[in-house]
Amino acid sequence: MGRITKIDLHNPLKIVLFYENFNTVIILDNQLNETQKINFSENTIPIVATAIGIAALNQLWVYNSMNQQLGLYDYLNKDYKTISVPFTESIKNYASDFNIFYWMDGKNNWYTCDIFGRIANKEKVSDFDSIEIINENQIIYSKNGILILQDLEKNQKTEIEISEKSFKKFYYKDQILSIFTAEGITNYKIILP
Repeated sequence: MGRITKIDLHNPLKIVLFYENFNTVIILDNQLNETQKINFSENTIPIVATAIGIAALNQLWVYNSMNQQLGLYDYLNKDYKTISVPFTESIKNYASDFNIFYWMDGKNNWYTCDIFGRIANKEKVSDFDSIEIINENQIIYSKNGILILQDLEKNQKTEIEISEKSFKKFYYKDQILSIFTAEGITNYKIILP
């Protein structure tokens, strides 16, 4: 189906592949066998998905760009329900877990939405080149080759020192910070405060 837009690995038994160009999600099992294919273009309620993530209770987070609202799609019953008011800005970056959908809008405002549709405005984030949302209070972002940890609860920003002078991408999961360079991948054990 071409280029994968997003991969959600929160549940290793249900890996979610999102193909935005085809408005389709494919769910794989832990052996990478296709267990379900969801084409939102065939849905009774019109959905043009531009953001996808796995949610609790056999559901997917779906940002529908047709009405600019966030919803939950029950992929077993093939049922979609809108849970948010329309967004005023487009989504610049997003992440999700089972209970919360996180996003930054075009003006770098950071928001969260829970599975009940409660939206919280967290904070305005500094301009960034790349960002990883860790949880509802912490992010790691890069700007001009510098990695910065921002903690909302402590109201502080901390520079993360790495040995690489330049890198293409980074990823943080389970206290492992992975730095991707042209030469390879370097992993750092990072314990966040």
